[in-house]
Order: sequence, then structure tokens, then C-alpha cells
Amino acid sequence: MTLTSTEKTMGETASSDANRSGVHLAYRPDIDGLRSLAVLPVVAYHLGLPFVKGGFVGVDVFFVISGYLITGILMRDFEPQLRPGWLWRFYERRARRIFPAFFTVILVSLFVGYFVLFPIEFEALGKNAIAATLFASNIYLYATSNYFDVSTNTNALLHTWSLAVEEQFYLLFPIILLLLCRHARRWLSLSIFALGMLSLGLCVFMTAYQAEAAFYIVFFRMWELLAGSFLAVTPLAFLRKRFLCEIAGLGGLILIAAAVYFYYANMNFPGIWAAAPVFGAAAIIFAGSDNRTLTARLLSLSPLVFIGRISYSLYLWHWPIIVFYHLHVGRVLSMEEKWTLFAISTAAAYISWRFVEQPFRFYKGPNPRRHVVVTSSAAFAITAAAAAFIVFTSGMGWRFSPRVDELAQYIQYDDTVAYRRGSCFIDSHRDSFEAFRPSTCLQPEADRRNVLLIGDSHAAHYWQAFADGLQGSNVMQATASGCKPLTDTLGERTCVSVMRYAFTEFLPRNPVDAVILSAQWHERDMAMLASTIAYAKQFSREVYVIGPIVEYDQSLARLLAHAEANGQTAPDPAARTGDKDILDLTVEEAATKAGATYLSSYRALCASRRDCVVETASGIPVQWDYSHLTVEGARYALTQFTKTGGFSKLAE
Repeated sequence: MTLTSTEKTMGETASSDANRSGVHLAYRPDIDGLRSLAVLPVVAYHLGLPFVKGGFVGVDVFFVISGYLITGILMRDFEPQLRPGWLWRFYERRARRIFPAFFTVILVSLFVGYFVLFPIEFEALGKNAIAATLFASNIYLYATSNYFDVSTNTNALLHTWSLAVEEQFYLLFPIILLLLCRHARRWLSLSIFALGMLSLGLCVFMTAYQAEAAFYIVFFRMWELLAGSFLAVTPLAFLRKRFLCEIAGLGGLILIAAAVYFYYANMNFPGIWAAAPVFGAAAIIFAGSDNRTLTARLLSLSPLVFIGRISYSLYLWHWPIIVFYHLHVGRVLSMEEKWTLFAISTAAAYISWRFVEQPFRFYKGPNPRRHVVVTSSAAFAITAAAAAFIVFTSGMGWRFSPRVDELAQYIQYDDTVAYRRGSCFIDSHRDSFEAFRPSTCLQPEADRRNVLLIGDSHAAHYWQAFADGLQGSNVMQATASGCKPLTDTLGERTCVSVMRYAFTEFLPRNPVDAVILSAQWHERDMAMLASTIAYAKQFSREVYVIGPIVEYDQSLARLLAHAEANGQTAPDPAARTGDKDILDLTVEEAATKAGATYLSSYRALCASRRDCVVETASGIPVQWDYSHLTVEGARYALTQFTKTGGFSKLAE
């Protein structure tokens, strides 16, 4: 019988050998069941199903399983004596396990992308495909995107980052483990524990100061794999009592379930929050060594074992299927569609497991080792060549009309100058507080009205329009992603630091003519908004609050290009998300009660839920992604604010 591995590398061939550490490598159906508890939340999270806001933690569970299985298999080769050719066998097993489904998914994604993606998106997919074939997509994504951004929803290979993390780990760890076994065997468990704690400490630190690096880079994630490795080399016999195993197993299930239910996108993750799914998975693996426990028997149920066996293919296939269907229909998916996509993904995973994974993995023909080398090299060459051709031809731009391509260019809108990104608008996922430049962004002028624009990216997108359009005003800017412009705000540390600086250091020393608060508001912000307005009125003649803006399920630029390519006059109104008109009234009530002047972004762009301005008179999208304004869109909003007397008090 065989073990099927985890989401990305998942597992190895089972063995009944016992290594000297005391870990038995016999097949454990509960680990297959644990894989199902890892992959199902990931799929459900990507589908947007209810009650799984934190489903992304399934990746962390997979890391633990991988570390446990791979370490056990390496130890089998190392002890009682080192077996010749161990490294070649290790990477041969990796190739047999990973490559078939992996390269198939990439090639199919490139093929489907030809028909679904616009040139700028197709070129980006080609670049990601090149990075994926080099097992460096985590580095590519770190340099180009944020995993939780809506903009990543067009990247069919986004999920390959986790494979890259594991493969990079496998380049380092076998040699480290061998050296420890040969020269510090008595300190093996302690050494792995120390390495894991070092990585965890770095992860917590980086999550606070540069969350994207902590999320994507192997050195800040390897503690999760090392948690499994520690279990594989440490007997922990004194803890293997039935009642302790029962407690550990049930506790592990609770930790994972709590993370899946309570965690959410854009929280400070991984950091210390990743400890819950990681330690939960480790506890379940530990407890499952006694297969009599309730948890082990539960996870050994046939449906869970089946999903666990196809989990690698399910992980690989579900995301491209979701992405391409979503892009094709160009609107919010119904619940029926989501469950249908789940069923299709499961069917595709089984077919892939049965007819792609298994034949290559257990090939018994002549020269099996040569077969692995030749087929793997061919798959790599074909995939890399196809991806390079797509990039070289700029996404095969000849497929669409010039107008479609013109609209699609706004999908990757460069907001660096318009938002003053990196100096006055700080990306909290990437930048530290030191990137903020008060000498540039907060410089009062004696001969003009001084206006302070403060908030998140939904404030930054107004800066250029306000700086040009508010005549006689010096528009200063303190904006950062990851929190709200509130005096007691919570969120990303960098953003919180920018807000505190603006409110507690700059404003008291530099009273202004107006403070403009703008953000991606939520109803839960209203109580604190009232106190913030009261505070700001001490140092400002006027306080303005700009309300929530209309939002879309996808990039508005993409929706416009999609409509143009299909001969439609406008995007489907069903692509608009949320009850922003209701939230608009809620924010207005809170702001006006607190004595601020309210400016409705929603009403500036939308006459009703079905009637919103999507392009300027010159044919430029008013918003480029799901909600953020282009410069032209912000100027249009300003004209609407002005028509309704929005900034009239500022001119008095």
C-alpha cells in the first residue's frame, strides 16, 4: 500500500521499516485522512464557501505532514547505516511524485489561458509558469503580488508557491539531516527543535515588519516542516499514554477547526497565528501513532482516506478550474456554481491521480531511472519553452482588438506616482514605517490652505486628483494599507505606526484647515470613527469623511475588456459585490452625527445598484481593480463631490 503525499509534495512510499528513532513507517490511513482535512479547507476557501474564512491554513497542515513523512524516509536511508545512492533515490522519488501532475496542470493552464486571458494576464501567467518550473514561484509572487489580494484571482498558478517552498526545503534539509546523523546524532532532536524555533522566531518578526516575506520565503516557513521532522526523529515515549494521545488528537482537531473558522484573509499571517494549525497537525500525527484513538479512527474513515489519496491532484487542479471559470463568466459565482466546481475539481483530481500520477510513479518498464530522467527533462523543456514563448510575444496580443487590449492594460495599473506608493502610501505587507517620508508627505505651507488626507489605499487613490483639483490647497498625505484612519486603529504594524504618527505627532503640532478621512470602511469601524472625528476637530477647521466605494468581484478594467471582447455595452451588474449603498448610509449617519462633512463615493459613481459609471468620457476605466480609482476616476469623483457642494466649506 502507498502513502499519497501532501498538498504540494505530499508523502512517500510507505514502508514497514522502523528506524532507530522509534518512528514506524507503516502505512497510516489517519495521515491520509489528515490530508483531506488540509486540502478540503483550502478548496472551500478558494471557492468562497461559508465558515472557512481561514481555510488557507490547510497549507500549514500539509507542511507538517510533509516534514514528518520525508524525514522518516530519509532516516530509513541513513540508519542503521547510510545506503549508497540515497540522495539520488530521494530526488527520484520526488520527481516521480511531483512532476507528472505538476507539469500537466501548468501546460493545461497555459492552453486554457490562451482562450480566457487577456495579453497582459497571459504574459503574467507565462512568467509565473517559468518560475513554477524552476520551483521559484514563491519568490516570483513575493516580488509581484500579495496572496490575499483580489488581483491574484486571475493567476491560475498562484498556488504553486507552496510547492516551491517545499522543494527549496528539500534542497537544504537532506544534507543538514545527514550531517546531524553522522556527527551529532545524540543532539539530533534538539538540533531540529532549535532550527525550528529559530525559524519560528524569524517568522514572527518578519510577519510584523514584512508579512509578504514571512508568507512566501522558505526560511520563515521551514519551522512548519521541521515540526513534522521533530516528530519523526523524537520518540516522545513518555507521552505515549492512551489518555494523552486521545487528548492530543482531539486537541489537534480543535486547533485546526478553530483556525479554519476564525482566521481570515489579511490577518497578520503566518506569524504566531500559524502555530495553531501547525501544532494541531503535529498533535494529530503524534496521537495517531496509537491507531486506537478516536481521532485516528475518525481520520481513517474511507471517504477521508480517499480524499487524502487524491489530495495532491485536488490541490493542483482546483485553483485553475476556479480561476478560469470565474474569469469566463465575469461575475459573482452562485452557491450552486461553487459546489459544481468543487465536484468538477474532485473528479479532475481522481482522473489525474489515477491516470497521470500513478502510472509515472510506479512505472515498472525497462530502465525506470532513465525513464524518470528523460520524461522529467522533456516535461521541463516543453513547459519552459511554452511559457517563454508566451512571455516573449507579450501574451500573444494579436488575439484581441486594440480597444480590448487598451482596456486590459489597466488590469495592471501602475499607481506608484498617483498614489505616491513607497513614500506617502506605504504598503504594510512590504514596507516598514521608515519608508514613510514626513518631509515629503506632511509639509505644511504658510500661503495655502493645508489639507491632510489620511487613510488606507482608498484614501491614497484620491491624492493626485485632490492635489490638482482642490485649488489653493496644499494636500498632505498619510496613507498605508492594513488599517483604518482611526485614533485607536488595529491592523498591520506599519500602518498603525503611520496612523499614530499622523494623529498624535503631526496634527497636534501642525493644525490644519481640513482633515479628510477615507478608507475601505466596515460597519464595525463606526464607533471609533465618531471618536476620531471628535479628536481631529481639535486640530482642524473641517473634517471630511469619504464613504465606501462601489466594489466589483473582479478588476473593473477586466470586466470592461471582457464586455468589449464579447460585444456587450457594459459589464454585468451582477459583478458588483456587497450592499455598499446600505453601508454608505451607515457611514454617512455616523460621520454627520459626529460633526463631519460626508462625501459619498458610492453616489458619486452610482445612481443605483444597476447603474454605475464605469468609464470616463475619454474611455478610461474609473476603477482599475475591484475598487481602487484610476487618476481619471478620482478626478471624476472630485467633480461629483464639487457639484454637490462637498468641499464648499473648505473654500470659505
